[in-house]
Amino acid sequence: MREAKRLKASGYKRGFPDVFVYEPRGRWHGLAIELEKEKGGRVSASQREWIAALEARGYRAVVAKGLEAAQMVIVDYLGVDNNR
Repeated sequence: MREAKRLKASGYKRGFPDVFVYEPRGRWHGLAIELEKEKGGRVSASQREWIAALEARGYRAVVAKGLEAAQMVIVDYLGVDNNR
């Protein structure tokens, strides 16, 4: 309960993606990633709403299941050459 109050006081909004990259690339204004467990992770209604709203406003917004999936999304978004 204490943590929820602290987050609310800091401006946290329920369902907002876990990772947000404030770097425009191509047609996107930025990148939003909702992190879920590889197995059993579920996206809530408020998370789906945020993803849809961000996409409608020109952001790339995705759900990544696991660390490797999140890393691949970031590498792809930033256009990083992983072979260096």
